[in-house]
Formats: sequence, structure tokens, C-alpha cells
Amino acid sequence: MPQTITPKNAAGLKSIGSVRFGWIGALAWSPNGRMIAVAGGDGVALWEDTFGGKPTHRPKITGHQHVGPVNDMVFSMDGEWLGSTSADPIAILHRIHLIEGEPPGIVFKDRTDVAFNAIALKHDNQIVAIGHSDGAVRVFDQHERPTLPGQLPQAYQFQLHDGEVTALAFRMGRLYSSGRDGRLVSVDPSDIRSEVKVIGQEPDWIRDFAITPDGRTVFTVCKDGHLALWNSESRSLIHRVLAHQGGADTIAYSRVGGLLATGGRDMKTRLWDVKALLAGESQPLVTVGEHTKPVLVLAFNPTGSLLLTGSGDNYVRMWAAEMITPF
Repeated sequence: MPQTITPKNAAGLKSIGSVRFGWIGALAWSPNGRMIAVAGGDGVALWEDTFGGKPTHRPKITGHQHVGPVNDMVFSMDGEWLGSTSADPIAILHRIHLIEGEPPGIVFKDRTDVAFNAIALKHDNQIVAIGHSDGAVRVFDQHERPTLPGQLPQAYQFQLHDGEVTALAFRMGRLYSSGRDGRLVSVDPSDIRSEVKVIGQEPDWIRDFAITPDGRTVFTVCKDGHLALWNSESRSLIHRVLAHQGGADTIAYSRVGGLLATGGRDMKTRLWDVKALLAGESQPLVTVGEHTKPVLVLAFNPTGSLLLTGSGDNYVRMWAAEMITPF
């Protein structure tokens, strides 16, 4: 198996495989690292214990399928559910391994006036947050079961942004959100009266963010090309660097390797040493660029040994620090 990608071996990063899949809007790894989800204009596809060739799974719910580009995806912690959102507008929780007598998934289509941009799951699939193009985030607690079949659980709605929501994540009991208004915020998702805490404000559209497991540090990438580090407790800027000329679109964090990966409109992927950034340094460890269009989505596997990059050139590439077949 490939070694964990770290600051010491990042310079040896090589592309070890690729798949072509329409317009690519989202990537996700299952928590056990065995399954890769790719989504875009052609719906959702899964590769299990392999990468390349035809997908091993194409999750579908009869009568409820994405017909617009898929904007975001996330696996539940047990790996048995995959949440996806799209501009349809619709959000779906797909059951990965079907169980006889159980429904193949759960469909959220309670709003028809906005696009469904982002999704986050907490406690496996029991709490679902969905971010919309009007800046609202709806939080569904599925412990509060509806009384009639087919009904969705009661939702809390938070108006977190002036403009579309771009990314969501649960961490340490709070829900974090970024938006086109340049705000990075957090809120208690269980209390509709919760104070919205503004962690950071950028002068331009925050396109994506990543967050440490303890929730103390949040990394954002912005339309103006900057990568920024924020202290969520003091709600202050730690450091900001220009990461991509023309704009930065995506970010991924490897806790195991202590790395950030960023991608942008310059068609490049850059790896950064988190400790060095926190210390005020501003140079990437390595820059790679085999894509021919902007790098739009990134995802590290759980062990930090493999990195996926998805581009507007309709390719997903897999990268490792060593030329070793991962499956």
C-alpha cells in the first residue's frame, strides 16, 4: 500500500490512475477507504475496491434521481449512506448496501425554489444539514420521526448567508458554513435561536473550507485565489497566502499527513505543510498539474496515502507519493 503523504515525501507525488466522468462536481471517500464516490452532470458513481473502468455501483432511487449537476456529497460515518445534493433541486441519502425490506434511501425535496448546494451528516445519517442557493441552511433531525409515511422530519432553518451556501460540516457539536458572501460562520444546529458566530470574513466568495477534528482551525479557499487559516475560538485570521492565480476552488485536509491540498483555476493542485502555514510560511511543498481545466474538487483517503483531484476536463486523477497500486 502507498505510504501516507507527508511533508517529507510530498515532492514525489505522482498520478497513478484516472477515470473520465462527465462534468465533475464532487468527490468523497468512504470512512474505511474502500469506496470512492464521484458525482457530476452524470449523477453519482461508486468504485469499490477498485479505481478505473466502469463504476461498480450506480445508486438510484426509482422516481427520484438527480437530473441536474450534483454539487456535493458526503458519506455517513458507518459508510452505509451517501448524501448528495444537486441543482434539481433535490437531496438524497442513498443506502449503499441495500437491505431487504428497507427503503433504498431518503429523498429531500421540500424546497423547489432554490438549488441544493451542500450537505453534511451527523451521527451517521440521523442529522442532515442542507445548504441552499439563497443562503439558508435546513437541519433535519431524523430522531424526530414524522407521523405519516413519506413525510420528512421537522427542520430548523437558519439564514446564514447573503447569497448561496458553498460548503457545510459538523464539528464538535456545531455546524460550520461558508458562503458566496465571503463569510465563514458556525451555529448550534439544535437551537434555532442559536447565535450565528462569524469566524471570518473574506472580501470575495469562499468556495470551500476544511476543518481540523477539534474544530479549532478552519482553512478556506477564496475566489480571489487566497488560502486562509482561521482560529474558530478567537474568530481571527491566522495567516493568508495566495494559493492560485485566477481563483481557488477546492481544499482538502489530511489530518494523518499534516497536509492541505488546494486546487484552482490555474489547473494546478498544491500541497501545503499545515505546521509551516501556522508558523507563517507561505510556500507550497509541491505543485502538480496534469489537468487541462480548473481543479474543482479534492479528497484525501482516510489514511492520507491517496489524493483524488477532479477537474473541469472531466477527469478524476488519483495521486500517491509512491508508484504503488492501491487496490
